[in-house]
Parts: sequence; structure tokens; C-alpha cells
Amino acid sequence: MARLLKGMHEINNDLYDLYLIDLWGVIHDGEHIFNEAKECLYQLLDLKKTIVFLSNSPKRSYIIQNHLQKMGLPKNLKYTIYTSGEYAYKELNSNRITRKNETKIKAFFLGPSHHEKFKEGLPFEFVRDITNSNLIINTGFIREGDKIENYQDILELAKAKNLTLHCINPDFFAIDCGRKILCAGLIADKYQALEGTVIYYGKPHSPIYHSIYNQYKIPKGRMLAIGDSLYSDIKGAKSFGIASVLILSGIHAMNADCLSLNTSKITEKAQALFKEKNISPNYMMMHFKW
Repeated sequence: MARLLKGMHEINNDLYDLYLIDLWGVIHDGEHIFNEAKECLYQLLDLKKTIVFLSNSPKRSYIIQNHLQKMGLPKNLKYTIYTSGEYAYKELNSNRITRKNETKIKAFFLGPSHHEKFKEGLPFEFVRDITNSNLIINTGFIREGDKIENYQDILELAKAKNLTLHCINPDFFAIDCGRKILCAGLIADKYQALEGTVIYYGKPHSPIYHSIYNQYKIPKGRMLAIGDSLYSDIKGAKSFGIASVLILSGIHAMNADCLSLNTSKITEKAQALFKEKNISPNYMMMHFKW
């Protein structure tokens, strides 16, 4: 059974060296850095812990770095940012895709206009006609407010050509300042339902965890994942074989009603949620705090 914590100080932090921490819902709400989270980061750094912000943002890491500082994350905090966008950018720029083709690969970009910076520097010719493309780069829904049904026709065209869809953000949705935002993972899931081929670049899929493991060479038993999503953060950690902490005030807060309940009721509600989703963390806490 997952243990309910009052704060990170209740964990035996001597057991862990590398902390993989989600951003949205854990460190910030899209506009503001949580003060308790900021203090917790300082406490972990005082203990000489390594902090990696592991995010399913389809944006490059340097863009998220700038955004965090604009929101008020202190520049003197020592951390690394690794987004699914950064990992995907690295993989798409490798020769594993391009080496089999003598001519330049034509790619169709499926995502909102504010994600288009992701295309810069990729070894593809981007085309507007999906029937003239060799693959799809999917960073999200084109317009906020779109429904998944709006993408049926374009996905059927893609399937008819047997195009591979590269999903840069595997999340189904995110909460942005209380608003539910649909994400690229929902489109990828729809494409798989049509028996289309999908390559995922972020949590909960293991390649991004292996990439971090290969960089830091820290044993899995000394890694701890912290996030607010059972599907991406906790499932990803469990599949990779590392311990995890679920932040209850994040994306599942509406389901668990955790903000208005006492300790026993929080545990009861959370355990029911874990049973329903068939995923359980090692620990859980209301907010990421010390």
C-alpha cells in the first residue's frame, strides 16, 4: 500500500541519489512556481541530491528553462531539464531515421503553431500535404478546443499511406491553470486504434528513462520519480523499475477530492483510484513540499 507522506522529509532520502521530478502540477501550475516546491528543491540540493526535471512537454529543454525562470524559479538552483521534446529532437536528428534514405525525408507537422519552433534544425523537408509525406511529427492538437473526432480523416489518410506517427508528448491531457488541455498522446492513441504505427518519446515509455540512466549511470534502486500523473509518472517509473511519489493535488485531484478530505479519507480515496487504474506509487503526498 502506498504510504501517505506529510512531506519529503518523511522519506529516507539516504536511499536515493537521483530525483526525476515532473514539472506541471508538481513545481508549477503553468503560471506560478509553488513556494513549497521551491523550498523542497533547496532542501534536496542541501542533501547533495541530483535533480532532473523530467517533463512530457513537446518543447525543447532550453525553452522550458526560460519559462521556469520567467515564472520565478531561482537561477541558483542546480538542476537539469529533460523534456520529451528534447529527447525526441535528439533521436529524430540521429541517423537512425535518415540513413536508410538517400533523399531528404518529407515530414508532416501535426501540432499548434506555438510548437513549430520544434521543427528548426530537424533533417526533414516539412510539407503541408500529408499524402506527400513520409512520416508525421505530432506535438499536440492544432487548435485548443479541437475534439479528437476532428482528426479522424487525416489519420485515415496517414494509415492508408502506412505513415509512422512520432508522438512527442504521450500525455492524453494536461491541466493548465485549471483548464483541461488535450495532448498529442490522445491523437497517437487514436492512430493506434486504426492500427497505425506510433513511436512515443516520453513518459511512461521506457526509452526516455534509459536515456537518463545512460547519462547518469545511477542504479535504478537509487532513483526516485515524483509526479502527479498515474499514467505517465507512476506507470513509467514502475515499468522502468524505480520508486515513485504521486502528488495528489495535481492532475488526479478532481478524481480523488483530496484537497478537502482528512488523512484517512485521502488514503481511502487514493487507494480506490489506484485499484481502478491498476497502478500504485510507493508514496503519495498532497503537495511537493519538504
